[in-house]
Amino acid sequence: MKKIGGHISRRGFTIVELLIVIVVLGVLAAITVVAYNGTQTRANNTKTIQGVVKYVRAMHLYSVNNGTYPIEASYPCLGIHPGTSCSVVGGTGTCLGAGGASSQATFDTAIKSVLSGNLPDMSSQNINCGTAIVRGAYYSPSTGKDASIQYYLKGNQNCDGIAGVASFSKSQTDDTTRCGIALPTLP
Repeated sequence: MKKIGGHISRRGFTIVELLIVIVVLGVLAAITVVAYNGTQTRANNTKTIQGVVKYVRAMHLYSVNNGTYPIEASYPCLGIHPGTSCSVVGGTGTCLGAGGASSQATFDTAIKSVLSGNLPDMSSQNINCGTAIVRGAYYSPSTGKDASIQYYLKGNQNCDGIAGVASFSKSQTDDTTRCGIALPTLP
């Protein structure tokens, strides 16, 4: 307080002014968190898509070198992922009809024969799908003449746009999209 000409002058902020500042800061913080989460989801989805693109290229190279796609009786996980499983990794039940998939050393060895460097990296984001938790990508069983890849994205996403595939499929529930791509059938 300062006394000016017989009057006391009070300087400072009123409670209303302080509350307005606090509310504005809270709104800005909420906007920042929402924007960050959206950016993080897009980055994780992009990482998975880029990994799938590398696998599509590797499948084509493998078929040129061997006359078939990798022959597989199980559902091998694609890429580097946490643990030994992908697809359904937690919770209960299935997601859009799909169950679990696991790492398969023979499949990884076959793909590494046409890749330079390590296996492609996939996103490790966990996505809620009903009562299941899903992530990653996997290769469907193949006799060698056909090949398909299934992968999960967070949110309602498009599944087209990957070059070198014969067809796309999309299943969507809650906040989960399961994309399927089929490579061209070999003669």
